[in-house]
Amino acid sequence: MASPTADRPAPKLSPEQLLLLRAVAEHSDTRDIAVAAKLAPADQRAALDELLADTGAQDTTELVVLAHSWQLLPAEQAAHATRSGATQ
Repeated sequence: MASPTADRPAPKLSPEQLLLLRAVAEHSDTRDIAVAAKLAPADQRAALDELLADTGAQDTTELVVLAHSWQLLPAEQAAHATRSGATQ
């Protein structure tokens, strides 16, 4: 599968935002995302909203697609996300 291409350059993300980005790409459950991103569950939504705003993504699906196009996520996560989405 070819990587998508972005129509804008990758934003500068903090290490915490990159960790959250990876967590969103790997998990679908809110609690699992918070744990993987090392966030308190109560703080996960605000952190995700900030990440969406900083990247210009409308939702987590677009966020993951953009992250792959910016090469912020490894190719293995694309395959995992595709398999996970297909089973839901």
